Amino acid sequence: MIDIEHFLNVCAGPEGLECIDALWSHIPEETRERWLTRQILERRLAEAEAEVKRVRREADERQIHMELSRR
Repeated sequence: MIDIEHFLNVCAGPEGLECIDALWSHIPEETRERWLTRQILERRLAEAEAEVKRVRREADERQIHMELSRR
């Protein structure tokens, strides 16, 4: 399996776009669509997980503040 991120970093040079186009042209359309969809879903999942952590942290902070206010 190709590490796409590494590949993109390697292809960041002057001929990078040609290199990417050459590789991309050999990948079936259905596979490209699945890969792009997966990337989008993984990014959304990471954002959602970060939001859950943020909300939990805020809830914990509120709980601590409420407990301290009661004392």
